[in-house]
Amino acid sequence: MYILSTTDYFSRWAEAVPLKKVKKEIVADFIKSNIIFRYDIPRYIITDNGTPFDNKLMRSLCENLKVVSKNKRNWHEKIGEALWAYRTTFRTATQATPYSLVYGVEVVLPLEQQIPSLRITL
Repeated sequence: MYILSTTDYFSRWAEAVPLKKVKKEIVADFIKSNIIFRYDIPRYIITDNGTPFDNKLMRSLCENLKVVSKNKRNWHEKIGEALWAYRTTFRTATQATPYSLVYGVEVVLPLEQQIPSLRITL
């Protein structure tokens, strides 16, 4: 038994289905039914590059829907962005962000530097 799941990095919304077998057709259908038809076409789909995700059917699906395809070898360039998102996301278990637990203050977001707020000016 397997669980095929997806998580939106921004909202942390999760979708999942139980599967007896993981086949490329099932994965493509899951992406269409549980992501695209419910929400929208994602800009990126990040996977573990397993066989159900790295095949002609998935490449065709992504190409037809204009999902950005990037070289699998440049993942290291995104580590900083991924860590930033992880460290600044509120955690229910701790009632805080990992950043605030380490530094004792909430992070100043890049947007807050462009649009001054009372928190920044003080």
